[in-house]
Amino acid sequence: MKIIRKIVKVAISTGVLLSLSGCAGNSYHKLGSRSEKIERYSSMSESEQLAAVKQDGWAIEFIKNPSEEVQLAAVKKNGFVIQDIKNPSEEMKLAAVKKYGKAIRYIKDPSEEVQLATVKRYGWAIRYIKDPSKEVQFAAVKRYGSAIRYIKDPSKEVQFAAVKQDGWAIEFIKNPSEEMKLAAVKKYGRVIKCIKDPSKEVQLAAVKQDGWAIGNIKNPSEEVQLAAVKQDADSIFTIQNPSVKVQLIAVKQKRRLIEDIKNPDIEVLIIAKGYANVMLQRPEIELHDSNLILTYSNGHLKLGNLTKGFIKILSLAEYVGEDIYSLSALSLPPKGVKTVYVPSRKLTIHAANEQVIFGYAVEYQDSHGKVYNLFQTNPYTDIYSTK
Repeated sequence: MKIIRKIVKVAISTGVLLSLSGCAGNSYHKLGSRSEKIERYSSMSESEQLAAVKQDGWAIEFIKNPSEEVQLAAVKKNGFVIQDIKNPSEEMKLAAVKKYGKAIRYIKDPSEEVQLATVKRYGWAIRYIKDPSKEVQFAAVKRYGSAIRYIKDPSKEVQFAAVKQDGWAIEFIKNPSEEMKLAAVKKYGRVIKCIKDPSKEVQLAAVKQDGWAIGNIKNPSEEVQLAAVKQDADSIFTIQNPSVKVQLIAVKQKRRLIEDIKNPDIEVLIIAKGYANVMLQRPEIELHDSNLILTYSNGHLKLGNLTKGFIKILSLAEYVGEDIYSLSALSLPPKGVKTVYVPSRKLTIHAANEQVIFGYAVEYQDSHGKVYNLFQTNPYTDIYSTK
């Protein structure tokens, strides 16, 4: 500010002063030394002096014994020129701080009225007031809550007023009470990032004000997650591993959010899209007669020959829903066991807990040329997942 003031003063002292109308014909616009400038300004009539300071308040510096009207006009144009006025009146001080709150730093022992006029417009300007009264403190934080940072040992009432005006003010309060924390997050939920170990009540109040505040809560409970997505469904984007209930609340509001959920539950997929593409999770199966045994366990499909002669597998089929998949034909030596490769399979379902038919059919021929059949399918509701 000192540098800017110096530049302006140099401009005035050298005559570089442009009128608002764009004209440069008046005598106070002409170049001249500082002493010439003072002589020229001081010789002007009061109306000319008024015109000069209304154009640029800093011109007051070059006017000897300006009238109170000229002084007042100068500070109304630029509050900072109060520093060049000897013994300014209360009216001038008020005009200065109403123009620029920071001008109070150039006023010696400002009255409480001047202090109040300052902070009611520029709450942060309390930083330039020495030992402000409680009333001034209140006025400052009611205008700008974070002005609390410039107040030494503020009372609980002043602190409370600050966070009610601006929730972020809690960042500058040591050991805030639970009531203050609640007031802060109710004003602006995301200030919870400034609160150490917030209680469940504070967390809930924060996400009810702004669902996205959950992004600043470590390991939020399901209750807090639900409150967050109810306030703003998009906040699910910031929740790691949301529960099924939370997923459902979100996609019921906005179906497109299914794209932002990692490993969504089947029920959630169906609500969002009307269907779910899932992976088959084969159940354990055992199917046998006196000659042959078929088992599926731990990811392996095995065929075992229970006889002392060769068995030829003529056909082996896997049933999945409405689809039938043919598997490799093979030959089994006496008492032999072979593992048959079965690929992973996808299927589409349209309802949660939808029944899916699953099973196997085998046609085989024994060593005497006789043909046999083994067949078994059953309905299942738990043999698929999204993973």
